[in-house]
Amino acid sequence: ALVAAFLAVEEDAFVAALAAMLVMKVAGTRAGAIAQGPGTFAPAFLDAVYALEPHTLREEGRLA
Repeated sequence: ALVAAFLAVEEDAFVAALAAMLVMKVAGTRAGAIAQGPGTFAPAFLDAVYALEPHTLREEGRLA
């Protein structure tokens, strides 16, 4: 669903997928740090996606 959302605003499918994966990486890392199990990860992930800001992606989204 996240990739589809990015595809809705970016014509280049590769760029859209890459951006979505970057968001998933940062939000997933943040959610994983506070989740206490699978039942708490999903809402923590959604909250992390909602709270992301451009500077957070630049700081925490290092691509290697």
